[in-house]
Amino acid sequence: MQPKKPTLAHAIRKKIESSSIAEAADYFATIPEVEKKQYTLAGTERAINRWGYECMNEQTDLPGALKLFELNTKLFPNSSNVYDSYGEALANAGKYDQAVANYQKSVQLDSSRYRRTSVRIAAFSNRPDTIRVLVDGHEMVLYKSGNTGPVIVLEAGGNSDHTSWSMIVPELAKKAIVITYDRPGYRQSVPCSQPRTADRVAGELYGALKKAGIKGPYIIGGWSWGGAFARTFAGKYPTETKGLLLVDPATKESYDRMAKEYPDIYTGIFTTRFANNQAAEDEFDAMSPTMMQASISDQQYKGKIEVLAAGSFKEWSEAEVPLKKIWINELRSWSGKNKNSRFELVESGHFIQNEKPQTVIAALNRLMEAR
Repeated sequence: MQPKKPTLAHAIRKKIESSSIAEAADYFATIPEVEKKQYTLAGTERAINRWGYECMNEQTDLPGALKLFELNTKLFPNSSNVYDSYGEALANAGKYDQAVANYQKSVQLDSSRYRRTSVRIAAFSNRPDTIRVLVDGHEMVLYKSGNTGPVIVLEAGGNSDHTSWSMIVPELAKKAIVITYDRPGYRQSVPCSQPRTADRVAGELYGALKKAGIKGPYIIGGWSWGGAFARTFAGKYPTETKGLLLVDPATKESYDRMAKEYPDIYTGIFTTRFANNQAAEDEFDAMSPTMMQASISDQQYKGKIEVLAAGSFKEWSEAEVPLKKIWINELRSWSGKNKNSRFELVESGHFIQNEKPQTVIAALNRLMEAR
């Protein structure tokens, strides 16, 4: 009589107890067939699935759950259920594209799951993956849409978060990897005690991209106040910057002229502005070094630039119109000094990506196609 084979589930459990879930999952995911035949698979799929849900729901160990559910797909590639469970864990982790792919695989293997799973697929399609990274001791949250193509990184304006780009991300994600994010102190990104200067913000963004495994070259875009951060990023990392998009950006030149020619109106608009949170207030407090750092960075970046200036005066009072004209003229002048820059005056308010999303998408397409 042949001796009874031990179960693979038991072997995996022993490995987890002697090392870790990650090490056990990595080991058994690539176990040689010869060694695999030493075990019986009876009950293994169900056991791994149960452990995965225990990690996810009871122990709040989502990384461990992901490892276990992924292992199940390696060991039992013809099981519809393992892909369904892995899809659920991926969705909980904010990895929506991967979650959808696993749900689709589950339905492919068992069409009876379609009615229930199609709702999840529809809900998670076109939602960005959420990526959390630790930079200089504080957590930053990035959002990734799209799986292939050039990498586009978008900076929000002052008082704004990643959702300020929501109108254009789905279209861009069809042909590019699009990264939006929240600076420290906005939404889920943890506040930071360091000065909120452009140099600091650009360095944090670069560090976050590297920690997230998102490699360049990057097309960096900035709207409004975020334009200064984008310019500084391009200047700090010129060899990893493929293109620079500036959407009605704030510039030192504009502010300097406004303050000199219309000091009273300028003071009323720009030095008493309202900050939605402490992070925005800290950024506004760092206005002088931020604008200076952006200007200095221009000397380092010599690549392609797209400048979109808002041409509508609807958001400005009659007394403020001269300042708006300065804003437009200084952007035109700034762009004209760079032979690789293209300037476009857009019939839109300040929020061009919302009012004229196709114009912004077209500018990014030109940068993607540039050689």
